[in-house]
Order: sequence, then structure tokens, then C-alpha cells
Amino acid sequence: MKICIEGLDKARVLKALFDEALPNLGKGDRSQVKRISVLQANMILQKGPCFTSIGDRMLNVNLSGDAFDPWLYDLVNGDGAAEYAVAGLRMGNATT
Repeated sequence: MKICIEGLDKARVLKALFDEALPNLGKGDRSQVKRISVLQANMILQKGPCFTSIGDRMLNVNLSGDAFDPWLYDLVNGDGAAEYAVAGLRMGNATT
């Protein structure tokens, strides 16, 4: 089932997905939580809407439309992880 992101700022969606994604154990220290800013997410989105990974985070999402398939994101980051990240945006819990 796709996750609707209609009406949400895509930079904030990308930030939320990145921030909630698990760091790749082979590329960094899992104990150090790294986040990106909305400005950084905007700059990343200028390169295109499809992401396999950003830095040490596996995202596997296509943000080109008003909904995206979370299957691969959730496979790596845990069942329901994408919906959890987007739900935080809808509730206004995302940080800048």
C-alpha cells in the first residue's frame, strides 16, 4: 500500500525518512544519530526525486508523485517505518 504525501513538503518528507532510517552498520557508528536539515533535503531533491541511499542511510524511495511505495524502505528500516516517519510530519512533530 502506498503512503500518501500529497500536500506535504517533499523536503520535509525526505528529511523525515532520512532521520528515521537506520544507519548502515558498514558505513558508520550506529550510536551516532545524524540528521539532515530541510535545507539539505531541498538541495538533495534538486538532483532528483529517487533515492536508493543518502550517505549511510538506505531509503529506496521515489518521491516524484503524491504517494510512494514504502516496501523497500520498510524492508531495511523496519515494518511501518516509512509510515511512522510521514505520520510525524502530519502531526507536526518533525524538526527543522
